[in-house]
Parts: sequence; structure tokens; C-alpha cells
Amino acid sequence: MRKPTAIVLSVIGLAALLLFLRLTLFAPAHNDQKEIAQALQDSIQAGREGRPGVVMDFLSDKFKINGQTPSRNQVEKFVRNNKPDIEVFNNNAVVSGDTARIDTSVHVKFHILTQEFDQKVDNVTLVFQKEDGHKFIFIPDTEWHLVQVQAPTNIPIDVGGDGGLAGMFGD
Repeated sequence: MRKPTAIVLSVIGLAALLLFLRLTLFAPAHNDQKEIAQALQDSIQAGREGRPGVVMDFLSDKFKINGQTPSRNQVEKFVRNNKPDIEVFNNNAVVSGDTARIDTSVHVKFHILTQEFDQKVDNVTLVFQKEDGHKFIFIPDTEWHLVQVQAPTNIPIDVGGDGGLAGMFGD
């Protein structure tokens, strides 16, 4: 190899090593509150726009609503077709280790065919969990995912059960 080529390759290799160290060892400390609030905001905005990909990235594989587990396909279809508009009134999470919890009221608005659901719901609990993820595709990291939504059972958020809009997430 010629000397100029070896120097250029060495400089590129050193730059790549320094970038990797910056992104892993010397990365800024995680701020759980900000990460949860930002992920929640991004997911809500994507839902309003009917973009299920961002919403699905935010949901854990173990996601449940009132103890029921909708399939990924059901959630994607619901977001794409109904564009839910959700306002969370409190996004301050109580963080305890790898879990976090938000107790809040929410305002939920969406259309299913000709029916409109537009209601403020009190006593909603959002449960988050830190799960393995990746930053910049290949650098291992942890991310906050929504694991569970617990809401009063007298509102129509059933996942195909008896109450409310039965089959709301149905295929």
C-alpha cells in the first residue's frame, strides 16, 4: 500500500474509533423523564398522522390494554385507519429502576366509520419499561417502551371485549 493511502486509512480508522467511543463510553447521561416524555410525544403525534411505525416502535412487545394484548397488526390497522388524537395531561413519570409510571387524565378522540369517540378519561395509568434497543442501528442502548395502559373499564377502549366499542382493534 502506498504511504498516502495508508495515512488516509489510518486517519479514517482513528476518526471512526473516536466516534464510537464518544457514542458509547462518553455519551451524555440518560435523562429518563425527558426520554419518556419525548417518546410519548412522538408516538402521539405519529398516531394523529396515522403513522403506525413510530407508534409500534414505542410499544413494548408485551403491550397490554386493561390486561388484554392486541396484536401488532390490530394496533397498526387501528392507528392507520382511525388516526387517534390523544392528549396526555401529565407526562411526568415516576421512575423506579427500569420501570416508570404516569398517572394521568387523557383526552381521546378518534373516528370509527361514522362514529366519533371524543372523551376525557380520568384515572389512566401508563406503565413504561426500559428495554434493550439500539442507537444508530448498531450501538446497543436501552429505550423506554410503553408496556401497559390501565384505564377505567366503563370507557370504550376494550380490545374486542364486551364493553364499549367491541372489536375496536379487530381485523
